[in-house]
Amino acid sequence: MAHHLLPEMELNWVLDLRNAFLIRDPREMLTSLVEFLLDPTLSDTGLPQQWRLFQRLQNEHDGDPPVIVARDVLQAPRDVLSALCEALDVPFRDSMLS
Repeated sequence: MAHHLLPEMELNWVLDLRNAFLIRDPREMLTSLVEFLLDPTLSDTGLPQQWRLFQRLQNEHDGDPPVIVARDVLQAPRDVLSALCEALDVPFRDSMLS
C-alpha cells in the first residue's frame, strides 16, 4: 500500500525489514482504482512512492529487493511463494497457500 507513504515520511524504519514488492499490471490496477476514485492521480496509484522505496532499498542493500507479479502468484502460487521465501530467507510452509 505504497500510496500511504507520504513524501515527507522518512523510510529508515523499512531498512531493517525483509522487503518484497507485489506488483500488478497497471491496467488491472487502474481499473480497480477507478472503482473507488473517479479521477485518480499518479500519487493515488502509489507508483511514485513504490519506486522511491524500491530505489532506497536497492541502494541500501546493494541489489534489487524481490519483486513478484500478482498474476504470477495466482497462476503458480507454490512456485512463486517458494522462490519469494528463498529470496527472503523465510521457510516456506504449505499453509501459505491457503
